[in-house]
Amino acid sequence: MNLDYFEACRQSLAVRIGRPGAAAAIACFCMAAMPSIADEDHVSVWTFTTKGIYTATGGGFACLEAGNAKLKFFLQREKIGARKGRSLKLDYTGKITGDCRFVVHLFDTESDTGEPDNNRVDLATFPYLSFMIRAETDLPGLAVGLIMSDTAESESYRELGSIGSFLRGSVSESWQEVAIDTRNMLPDAGACNAIVFRFAGKKNQTLYLNDLSFRKNLDAPSSFAKLIEREAGSAVSAAGARPASPLLPIWNFDRSIVTDQKGFYNHFSATGSSASVHLVKTARRGAGGRSCKIDYAKSAAGYCGVWFHLFNDSDASAERNEENFVDVSRHPYLSFWIRGESGGEDITVQMANPTMLGREDSRPAGNVSDFLKGPVSTTWQEVVVPYKAFGYRDDFRASCLVFNIKTAGSGTVYIDDMTFKADASTAVPESASAAATGAVPEARRPRAMWVWKVHELIAPEKDANRRDFFAFCEKQGVTEIFLQMPYTFVDDLTDDVTCEIGSPGQLRSLIAEASSHQIRVHALDGYPEFVLDEHHPRVLAQVRAIIDFNKHSQPDERYFGIHLDNEPYQLLGFEQDDQAIMILEQFLDLNVKVMDLLREQKSDIVYGIDIPFWFDEARNDRGNLKYMMDYNGVTQDVAKHLIDIVDNIGIMNYRNFAGGADGIIRHGQDEVEYAEKRGKKIYLGVETFRYDATPVRFIYANRNGPAGPPSATGGTPTSRIANFPVRAINAGSMKLLGLVEPQGVDEKLAYNAALVTLYESHGVAKEEPSDVGKMDNLAQEIINSDDRYEGFAPLQPDEFKGSVKPMGFDTTEQMLAKITFAGRTKAEMDEVLAEVAEHFGSMKSFAGFAVHYYETYAAMPDN
Repeated sequence: MNLDYFEACRQSLAVRIGRPGAAAAIACFCMAAMPSIADEDHVSVWTFTTKGIYTATGGGFACLEAGNAKLKFFLQREKIGARKGRSLKLDYTGKITGDCRFVVHLFDTESDTGEPDNNRVDLATFPYLSFMIRAETDLPGLAVGLIMSDTAESESYRELGSIGSFLRGSVSESWQEVAIDTRNMLPDAGACNAIVFRFAGKKNQTLYLNDLSFRKNLDAPSSFAKLIEREAGSAVSAAGARPASPLLPIWNFDRSIVTDQKGFYNHFSATGSSASVHLVKTARRGAGGRSCKIDYAKSAAGYCGVWFHLFNDSDASAERNEENFVDVSRHPYLSFWIRGESGGEDITVQMANPTMLGREDSRPAGNVSDFLKGPVSTTWQEVVVPYKAFGYRDDFRASCLVFNIKTAGSGTVYIDDMTFKADASTAVPESASAAATGAVPEARRPRAMWVWKVHELIAPEKDANRRDFFAFCEKQGVTEIFLQMPYTFVDDLTDDVTCEIGSPGQLRSLIAEASSHQIRVHALDGYPEFVLDEHHPRVLAQVRAIIDFNKHSQPDERYFGIHLDNEPYQLLGFEQDDQAIMILEQFLDLNVKVMDLLREQKSDIVYGIDIPFWFDEARNDRGNLKYMMDYNGVTQDVAKHLIDIVDNIGIMNYRNFAGGADGIIRHGQDEVEYAEKRGKKIYLGVETFRYDATPVRFIYANRNGPAGPPSATGGTPTSRIANFPVRAINAGSMKLLGLVEPQGVDEKLAYNAALVTLYESHGVAKEEPSDVGKMDNLAQEIINSDDRYEGFAPLQPDEFKGSVKPMGFDTTEQMLAKITFAGRTKAEMDEVLAEVAEHFGSMKSFAGFAVHYYETYAAMPDN
């Protein structure tokens, strides 16, 4: 059937429709043009009242008859509680051949210009079609659909399904509200031109309609439903006011980085096993969108897999109550689609209800192969799992879906279109949009890179190093470098400090060569103590030296920016929340001073800093943000304060996977979004360096520390004692302070002496042997629960000279595998970063990636 209703309605009240062997006619009624009635929550299409018919969008309607079937419409007067009103009554006379359609236009088909107006509805903004319905008998042949604008010149009819599939029961004599989530049926939906009710079959049918609208959400019943409840004093229908869609989606992976319930996902693993999860376009069900790629390597004794939360945990303030879990009582079938990379892969499907979620556990329903009645193949197959298979007989609150790898071996599977269904046979639509995420689809963003060994590039005899360096930058798309600044401080007798840049001629030559390769150079430096007030003059001296360097250089020899990698959390004392706030206030002051100096000198140098991703995430024991601060009358987390102050920020977002609750995207999301509002730039930093497992000695420290900011002497905080880096763990009733142990035997005496110094300043008082044993047991529990440390051996008193015998233990610090891309190929890293770039690519604040650092990045194999 030709569905160009609009042209047909304009031309005639009775037309023939090109359908071989069947007669067809249209009866049409068009309303005067009216402005579209829309607010931020809904678009009202049509409501019938005692004063007549009002088509809020200015359109009309048409009855289309085909074959021998007939359709008539009436404005039916009736009582709604104590009020009189009108509804639209449709009488269908069914025949052996033909069907009928009632079409509601969403724009004026009789506009003065002869052209349709702009009252089409954007389903991306208003995805829920809502209307009230009742009938004298059941309507088995009634379906609903939409006419969509495919292009500016053409449209097409897209049927959504039978009316019965959107109700909890059948159509009845009582008013029921039908609410259809069009996103499930039309994943590539755009502008809607009309609503269509299609009658078919031999059975005569009578239908009453009212209150057609498109809505942004279903948080409350429609205004008409509220009127019925208020006037009639009862619920809208015996089945309830919120009819169900045949599909209750979990995630089709095309939009967002969380499930439809705003839940996170992540991989898990233990005992030599590993898993990773990615959202990819390379394999997907349908013409567009993405799927979930799961790579796994399961050891004989270990476990691994992926979980998906079915409740809102992306908002830290959201409570885990019953309303936040998914009620699957009317959708008792879990459905997802799967394909394997090689075929023969298998995974166990598990589900947690709220009780099991609290235990961090879930129940298995079986393996995918059990429900497929055969192995996973390399083509897409639907897996349908009855919810009762998970063993939750009386609890239909689904809270977490788990894919668990239980068979030893490695492999890759792809998952798509996860949903719950009211009926096992209900079809799940494929994704059709090729640009579902709306992000820039480029594979690689321009990159920045940290370069610490400046003398390896500026020395005259290092020509070969420079050639290799710039060739590498060109190949990897590096357009900015954070280059360690060569400098010395000069302190005069008046305590003033100046800074002198070393090898200025050679440095200008290197910057000029970088400029010829379209690479911008930022002066890099950093030291934790620099954030403290007493060291601010040194940082400002560096800034003045850079400004002066640029003034005496040619345009192509100048620094483009300054990039400071001061990391205040490395200071002893930062482990205590109150001391951390004191240190961070000085950090904010420093950055304000630098920006003020640059403005005062009228410098065009951009200023950026590095911060960890957790400045806006870390929480205390009470669940509150640790680093929420009042600064200059504004209360917000320290990351936002810093974004407000400086020009750009490098987020040390050290993860080697893109998605999930612990991935690059999640940890960078808030900073990138806030920087977008403030007109600032964000680099997402990734790591390619890995250090070897390193011995650390910890002492049992005074929980509250000495008076004032803690350090080796009780004075200024420090990140090192006798040049040995400090470590700190603040856990409940116990605080552990440690020093990283040197590799050289010759330094052992100096190391132990530094540990004694630390213990004299911060150690607990000498305890009874039984108390020491309790401390050992508690410390061992803390270390065993911290993935960064492995092993525990109490310190032996005879190792220390003198009368002070520190109480503590030896352990080994290891770099977590998830922190770095070391051990992987550049191609593997590019795949992860492409996933991140796709998510952030449309945001102006996203400046690209910053890779730490040149030597280890260059050493990575290509493939």
